[in-house]
Amino acid sequence: MKKKSIVPVSREMGPDGKERFSQCFMFASLLNHTPVPCSGGWDYDRTDYDRTIPTEFNWVCEKSFYVTEIATAKIAGSAIGTILFGWAGDR
Repeated sequence: MKKKSIVPVSREMGPDGKERFSQCFMFASLLNHTPVPCSGGWDYDRTDYDRTIPTEFNWVCEKSFYVTEIATAKIAGSAIGTILFGWAGDR
């Protein structure tokens, strides 16, 4: 039996273009190779930080875009604030 057929994890393309084990999906069973979302939860690296907003709210897989949207909103708020407070400071 091949290792690929007994490991209950689906595969995906990584950012480097190489195939890797999926971090968000697993096979429904050893016989049914339909990918389903991981149900075992997450084990976060807490070496540098004990708690972060993404780890507290599980912003991974289908919710990973939240991190980018929050960063975009922060930068947009800074740009708008710079203009408004610059204008207000000149008044």
